Amino acid sequence: MLYWLAAFIILMIIEILTMGLTTIWFAFGCIGAIIAEMAGGNIYVQFSAFAVVSVIFLIFTRPVMKKMLSFTTKDSNIDSIIGRTAVITKGVNEVDEWGETVVDNERWKIVVKDENELPLREGDRVIIKGVDGVKLIVGKENK
Repeated sequence: MLYWLAAFIILMIIEILTMGLTTIWFAFGCIGAIIAEMAGGNIYVQFSAFAVVSVIFLIFTRPVMKKMLSFTTKDSNIDSIIGRTAVITKGVNEVDEWGETVVDNERWKIVVKDENELPLREGDRVIIKGVDGVKLIVGKENK
């Protein structure tokens, strides 16, 4: 029983460190082998219990666990404004490093990465090129 208990502890430590659902199934198998040993089963019965319990847990719980633990990333709404045009509400120049615009009724600070596109004045139309934290990166609209 000590061997199965040691195997269980080692497998659980590996699972905790990796969090990859790789050894947990075999840890459950160790519990099955411990139960078989406590019931008086010989080493062949213990290994059979280990294999059967491991396979059963792997087949029936892995798909459910993977689904529960799957983290998919989705683009946020902020990504949908890249490439759109906006009208400057507060200009940007060499002195004032950021300006403002309104996109979808939301006020945004804007910055210009390319100094050749400065100055931008109130009323100018710009293209949203990206997002830097809470500021939009903009450039002059090509006419």
